[in-house]
Amino acid sequence: MSNYYEETMRNGERYYEKCSHNYSAKMLDGGGFTSRIDTADRTYHIVTRIDEKAELVIMEISPTIYCCNEARAQVGEYIDQINDKYKCCNIRISHNGCIHAHAEQRFDDAPLSEDMFEIMEGEEIKILDTFEVVLDKLAHMKLISPEEADVEKMIEAHIKRMRKSLIDDFAARAKRKKDDEDDGDDDDEEKTAMQGFRDWLRERMKADADAEDDDDDEPDEFPDDGLEADPDSLFKEIFGIRRDGDIIDVDPEDVCDADSEDEEAPDNGTEA
Repeated sequence: MSNYYEETMRNGERYYEKCSHNYSAKMLDGGGFTSRIDTADRTYHIVTRIDEKAELVIMEISPTIYCCNEARAQVGEYIDQINDKYKCCNIRISHNGCIHAHAEQRFDDAPLSEDMFEIMEGEEIKILDTFEVVLDKLAHMKLISPEEADVEKMIEAHIKRMRKSLIDDFAARAKRKKDDEDDGDDDDEEKTAMQGFRDWLRERMKADADAEDDDDDEPDEFPDDGLEADPDSLFKEIFGIRRDGDIIDVDPEDVCDADSEDEEAPDNGTEA
């Protein structure tokens, strides 16, 4: 292990400790550091590797934008065009699809100073800031997908996946139960569905009635006479279905006539 390597490690450690970054410990797979820069628009993650054998410092700065697997080749070609056109750029895609700016600095003749860490970091962030619009456009085109590495978003996504799994499981169990109970009679299926809806309507009306305010000092905006009706009768009036579940044929013209009568009825403060 060279003295240059040890001095470079100490300089890097001092730099990351004194700067405003979120500093974390040395990397376990060799010399290096990880840090994070939070800006108004993005969160930049910085990985700095210090290779003692090659006496090389490699810095990778990423806005945590990942390339979709299906579009990695297309995005790679696009980034190659950017690097060819703007020789100062060195944007890359890592093995896991993460887009980042890449920098290398050798310390053959002298250890890297704290200032050199800052210079490398600043140049790479400038590159990514310059092409922020390009990266956002790629994301808008669904060629890359922004992953904010946000714990809350990860939890939210996990909850959505779990919720969908539960819904799918419930639907599958309901289908299995229906298949087991299915006797091939469509009328029975229709009656069962109607009965279930009537039960739901009855429970809903009961809950609404229980939740009403008993204070009668002020008149209600709407009369509540309809709440006293039998749920099955109300169900029949609304949906045109008898108690036994048979559907009553309704003439559309009768419905139109009834609507016309309702419109012509005088407004006396009570329901028609």
